[in-house]
Amino acid sequence: MLTQYLGWHGAAGRLLMAVQWRTGIANTAGVGTVFGYLAISAGSASLASHSDRVAVVGALAYVVVAALFGPILEARAFSPVRTWLEAGGSPSASQRRALVAQPLWQAGLNFGYWLVGALVLGIVSGAAVGGSARDVLRVITSLLLAGIMSFGLAYLLVERRLRPVYATALAQLSPEEAASLGTKRLGIRPRLWLAWALGSGVALLGIVAEPLDHVAGRSISVGNPAFYLGLVGLIVGAVLSFIAAGSVSEPLREVERAMRRVAEGDLRASVALDDPGEIGVLQSGFNAMVAGLRERERLDDLFGRYVGVDVARHALESESMLMSEAREVTVLFVDLISSTRLSLTKPPGEVVSILNAMFEAVVAAAKAEGGWVNKFIGDAALCVFGAPAAQPDHGARALRTALAVRNRLLEAAAERSNLAVGIGISSGVVVAGNVGAEDRYEYTVIGDAVNEAARLTDLAKTVPGCVLASKRTVDSSGDLASLWIVQGEAVLRGRSEPTVYCAPAGSERQ
Repeated sequence: MLTQYLGWHGAAGRLLMAVQWRTGIANTAGVGTVFGYLAISAGSASLASHSDRVAVVGALAYVVVAALFGPILEARAFSPVRTWLEAGGSPSASQRRALVAQPLWQAGLNFGYWLVGALVLGIVSGAAVGGSARDVLRVITSLLLAGIMSFGLAYLLVERRLRPVYATALAQLSPEEAASLGTKRLGIRPRLWLAWALGSGVALLGIVAEPLDHVAGRSISVGNPAFYLGLVGLIVGAVLSFIAAGSVSEPLREVERAMRRVAEGDLRASVALDDPGEIGVLQSGFNAMVAGLRERERLDDLFGRYVGVDVARHALESESMLMSEAREVTVLFVDLISSTRLSLTKPPGEVVSILNAMFEAVVAAAKAEGGWVNKFIGDAALCVFGAPAAQPDHGARALRTALAVRNRLLEAAAERSNLAVGIGISSGVVVAGNVGAEDRYEYTVIGDAVNEAARLTDLAKTVPGCVLASKRTVDSSGDLASLWIVQGEAVLRGRSEPTVYCAPAGSERQ
């Protein structure tokens, strides 16, 4: 019944119990702090005054009350996390924030108990027991020191226990989203301060906070070595902890800022290697990682330039997507007219310049329509629509590309008189996939549509307008079909069946 009442059932309940055990350990350490401070400051193991005994009895009573009512408050603070763990899946934004804030919430509850206890027992010590102002101060000081000890220890213990849960909850977050949760927890600098406070600060603060006159037969004054050393230790320790924390947190913040730049796409980000130790290893590792990303981006760019962006993307995402498969596509061939005569009458540099101008027009027009330039074949280019990415309107895309290429080259012909090309377009089922050897592949398309497009290109060089498309392609292009007219029918070289071909309306007058 108690297990059900406190919620200690199921995996989430066991995690809650583990958290509450750790806050209990922190509270027990607080009680030890109270007893030790009062006993030692009194000059003996026995407590010197009624107020001291009130503080110790109150601290013990606090543990009992916290053990009875604390789990209820702690379970309420834990409820968003429990809801997520019981439901499974990914946590909501509010549940994720609640999880990250658990160490602060649980530790804050601990400190809140001690703070209330300090106020209540300070009043009891002064009013009910008749203690002096010095006695009341001793009671409040001891309980506040216990609260600081309990807060710090609870935070560190609870955070350590929840780290595996953090890994699950934060797994799908981007760096920006993860960074936004940093306000819900203590950073590196506050945690280093906290570790110093638990290890030294609380003890030194207890020495410095001791009343400065007669206490139980001992005289403690500003000239007392213990007071002086405690004050020096408290101040110097705080300053040194601040500097030491900064020496760790500042270079880590530099790495964090550089990581944000990388996440935004700036691969020029780097950090200065200014530490020969563990942090330096992190800095060097970050720079090496970014250098690897820059190399990867360069390789991706080169890969995309040589095989086409779509093919490169599919190859990187899943190799299986490049396996051979039958696809309905439209193929567009562009071939330079009189290229043989051109190579005989023009210098090689000028021939290359003419070819590059033609290919630039082809690539730009095909890219605008989502097409893929499969290859450059000497003075010709093969473009494919409908592979590797499926495109239901591949025929219309190819027809628009053909007209765009023709118009671009007509504009460029004012400067280059040798930019006349033939364009042939055909649709059909082809095999799209890798061909080649095991260590050298080429992704391409093979089928009758490729052959038909090549033959239509040869025929297009002899007709006005120099653009021909199979009627099958035109019929599949929807509203664009009205812009094309049937020009004739012919049995193309290498084929047994006649091909009905079309040309853009008005091209017969060109």
